[in-house]
Amino acid sequence: MKSRKLLNVSAKRHVQKPKPLHQQVIDNLRDMIIESEIAPGSRVPERELCEMFGISRTPFREAMKVLESERLVELIPNRGAIVSQPTSELTQQKFELLTVLEGAAARWASERAKESEIDNLEEIAKKMTAHYESRDVARYFRVDQQFHQEIVNISKNDDLIHIHKNLLLHLRRSRYKSLLSHDDHLRQLFVDDHSKIIDAMRARDGQRAEHVIVEHNLRVLAMVKETLATSADPDGSVSPARERKA
Repeated sequence: MKSRKLLNVSAKRHVQKPKPLHQQVIDNLRDMIIESEIAPGSRVPERELCEMFGISRTPFREAMKVLESERLVELIPNRGAIVSQPTSELTQQKFELLTVLEGAAARWASERAKESEIDNLEEIAKKMTAHYESRDVARYFRVDQQFHQEIVNISKNDDLIHIHKNLLLHLRRSRYKSLLSHDDHLRQLFVDDHSKIIDAMRARDGQRAEHVIVEHNLRVLAMVKETLATSADPDGSVSPARERKA
């Protein structure tokens, strides 16, 4: 007797699992640091944040170790975690490397991308335009990060993807802060740059895609350096801007 085929194995299914508690804490704390709810140079208030998230100290301290690896905090004996202050020199070095990586990724992605992957990039770019038009800088920034990460993913180079992901995390705070401090004109330029990158990829013009993304990143670097040179963070611990829960 033949057994009945209960499942169509060709069907693509997945179950979305909730993030582990420590990962939720990491994501929340990372956003708080990047968005300056906890100011650079200030101590991360462990007790206050544990109460805010409703967690014990164990997942909190696990999160701190991850954020230390991302250079967002420094763990100092007998003082706890201190939010690190990015320097112009270190930021420039990271941006130079990011620019080289994204240039190569755009060139390879132009050669290797499926049309559906370029279509997806275009959808991401449309979301970015919508957030620009609604003046939602936080969402604009997150979608911008997604756009750049997706180009690197399409390059299908696993080592490049891994290195780029870490660099993007390290530079996220500087990029976000500089975006807040500059006017809409630059954000419109960035939206236009993304359209040009997509056009180059559709034309399978890797050299053009590389050129546009390199010029784009050099503009961003100039913006970030200007912000680092002129801005100063107020003292303080946790901003009451919004309540977060893990």
